[in-house]
Amino acid sequence: VVLTGWVSRMPARLHHIIACLVVAGALSAGCGGDADDHPDVATSRIAFVSDRDGYRRIYVMNADGSDQHAVSDPSHGSDRWPTWSPAGARIAFTSDQDGQDDIYVIDADGGNRRNITNTPDSGESHPAWSPDGARIAFASDREPAGLYVIDADGGNPMHVSADATNADWSPDGLQFAYFSIDPRGRRLALYWMDADGDNARVVAHIDPGAASPAWSPDNRWIAATTANDTEPLARIHDWRSIVLMDVFGRNQQVVTRNRRGTDLSPTWSPDGRRLAYEAHDDALFGDTHGRTDIHVLDLDDMSVRRLTDSRDYDAMPAWSR
Repeated sequence: VVLTGWVSRMPARLHHIIACLVVAGALSAGCGGDADDHPDVATSRIAFVSDRDGYRRIYVMNADGSDQHAVSDPSHGSDRWPTWSPAGARIAFTSDQDGQDDIYVIDADGGNRRNITNTPDSGESHPAWSPDGARIAFASDREPAGLYVIDADGGNPMHVSADATNADWSPDGLQFAYFSIDPRGRRLALYWMDADGDNARVVAHIDPGAASPAWSPDNRWIAATTANDTEPLARIHDWRSIVLMDVFGRNQQVVTRNRRGTDLSPTWSPDGRRLAYEAHDDALFGDTHGRTDIHVLDLDDMSVRRLTDSRDYDAMPAWSR
């Protein structure tokens, strides 16, 4: 009842998805939208991590899976967790090339690699580029630990929050969304927080296991990972699926059904109509010997397409805006 006015203003395709949630209780192939063209397919790109060359580095491909090529090459260690600048000209990521995890930035073609945190005694991870391109948020175990924001050129690091680590910017860059324990009830909660760290507030209590929030481009949805105890080997495997909820943490629905492993790291297409994520195929073999590929879920018809097929580890996708 509270969301009636908000839902009525949704685009028709997402209104239809919510209608399916309310009426049928699940998303299915029958809850699709128009089969029109996706205008960003030809121009948007997906960065991801692959170890197909024997070590983990950043790859880039077109949104349809074509033209997969490496853009980073660490002299030692591995590169992980890419995130695009809003204009698509640069990629920030985590690397332990210098012996500890730092945040690096490269040009989209792989040139001009540089370490922008350079903290020998601490580790940084999970960078997220601000929508205006000026700042990068990241998690750090330096003192005080938590969420930091730094200028995109590496200047002016600022501690934002001790509670938020893996956080995502709102589309207007004014807030972060993150999951943390609500100390009042010791329950996992979805939080919003102003970009300067002020005014952190619980939006909704969330099922245990939720992580990696991804705020949709239209400011109406949050995708995340969640524990999924309905899968066949969930009792002996840390099984996770992709869940979709509105920005208020309501209308939660699991939207991926991977019967062979866990799904992680959701990222939105620029038009908000699809989600890319990493799908593990390791239910029978364990994480060490399984394979991971990048998949894309189309929210119009709930179809899933696999984009990578390296038979190794292709994961941590990030869709350019």
